[in-house]
Amino acid sequence: MDHHCLWINNCVGYWNYKAFFVFVFYATTIIFMSCVFQKDWDPIKGSSLKIFYVLYGTMVVGLTITLLTLFGWHVYLILHNMTTIEYYEGNRAKWLAMRSGQSYRHPFNIGAYKNITLVLGPNMLKWLCPTAVSHLKDGVSFPTLRDNS
Repeated sequence: MDHHCLWINNCVGYWNYKAFFVFVFYATTIIFMSCVFQKDWDPIKGSSLKIFYVLYGTMVVGLTITLLTLFGWHVYLILHNMTTIEYYEGNRAKWLAMRSGQSYRHPFNIGAYKNITLVLGPNMLKWLCPTAVSHLKDGVSFPTLRDNS
């Protein structure tokens, strides 16, 4: 399990992380595009319609910033092949290692491209298709740094 997501009212984990990531990507893109490509802002007549557009714009900008932050966070996690829980555990492990004079590196981080293909699949044409999950294995064993060295 990665985490429980209130947006989809489900736990996000190995089997549905790609679908969650693609959902966040599409939601961010649609909200952002609705704001960027909005036309006819000038001919607003009537104060109630102006108030609506101001409230609408504020809400869309806030939602876009929130979704961009969430999307950026998950891009970072995918690039480092971590779940949210592993990120926080890794911070503690890194702190403990530094305290004892050692170094720490996340054992499942096998390189950005390989990390991406582990989550989104080897075929770039299917990266944004949430149902293309044939690349997922048993969900019990994962490649590590030691496997590649």
